[in-house]
Amino acid sequence: MIARPDLFDRVGLLHPLIPWTPDPAPGLKGRQVLITAGSNDPICPWPLTERLADWVAAQGADLTTAYHDGGHEVRREELAALA
Repeated sequence: MIARPDLFDRVGLLHPLIPWTPDPAPGLKGRQVLITAGSNDPICPWPLTERLADWVAAQGADLTTAYHDGGHEVRREELAALA
């Protein structure tokens, strides 16, 4: 998605861990991106999730988020958002 946004129309990122700030990806403009995460995730820290969501939005993607108060587990509301 970051290197080749032209390969995807829709992307679902469940608890993504991107510990760097990606270069601009103008090809993401208008693409649907879902990010799900737990605010208490010990593996994918919340600030990194927020930074990635901000980056995706800044690229012009159609960003949807599904956040919960849990950790790294995948919850039903995340699966519903994927559907």
